[in-house]
Amino acid sequence: MASFDGGACILLASGSPRRSQLLSAAGFDFEKIEPGLEPALTEEAAEPQCVDSATKKARGAKLADKTGILLAVDTVVSVDGRALGKARDRCEAASYLDLLCDREHDVLTAHAHAHVDAGECGQIEVLVSRARVYFAALTEREREAYLDGGDWCDKAGAYGIQSDASAYARLIAGDVDTVIGLSLRAVRQILTLHS
Repeated sequence: MASFDGGACILLASGSPRRSQLLSAAGFDFEKIEPGLEPALTEEAAEPQCVDSATKKARGAKLADKTGILLAVDTVVSVDGRALGKARDRCEAASYLDLLCDREHDVLTAHAHAHVDAGECGQIEVLVSRARVYFAALTEREREAYLDGGDWCDKAGAYGIQSDASAYARLIAGDVDTVIGLSLRAVRQILTLHS
């Protein structure tokens, strides 16, 4: 396991099972903690909102007396300057798919991080990773089948490139883990900054 000062390296302020899976598969030692509340997305540009959300998740994280590197993450899909987070329902998921189909879009994942010593959080910094994805055109039947499957739930832009949407979503640039929701390259950079 990759660790910091011999102890639990990462305090992961996230409820996402995909982020935990990515860290586990890469061999990182981490402990999950409760993040701060995630703000609702607005009509503003995607990147500032992504950074703000990750920062608020970090700032509100339940640190107790923990020591390690706090990591709070947020992912948004950006299309036509609009930020797409997690669809609230099937209808919104369908509208997201209509926006994404047969074109490229950007995926931004912001990693808010800080050193924590006995529950005291240092200055929060943010590292943003970017990826570009092409989402294929869907027939009406394909779209309805995808929505019926529920893969859109709890995913930015209403799709997971690693799951059912892998038949339609193709990585153009960047790292696939950025699209999944946590950049391992960014995590390694953050650990180097705090070493």
